[in-house]
Amino acid sequence: MSPVIDHICFKLEIEALSIADTYFGSPKFHMPTDGCTEIYEILVMADTKKPTTPCGGCRQRLMEFSKPNTPVYLCNLEGFLEETTMGLLLPGAFDLNTI
Repeated sequence: MSPVIDHICFKLEIEALSIADTYFGSPKFHMPTDGCTEIYEILVMADTKKPTTPCGGCRQRLMEFSKPNTPVYLCNLEGFLEETTMGLLLPGAFDLNTI
């Protein structure tokens, strides 16, 4: 089993930027070299009234290290708003185990 290592990702998403500019890639690339091979839970925090989810590209990248039942907590600056899972956010995700 991989060691539990905290990786904190900051992602600023601005409509005018490409996914390469907004992607939280640095922690993702460091995870395997740090010995971490799985994301156990995800927190999305936004300064919004309603829950905000990761964009499609980030969902696929998050799924590479998580499972369909990995919890995703959607929060705003006032606190918790909603809980979902990676499987619900990205149904039919590409999975190397199914090819």
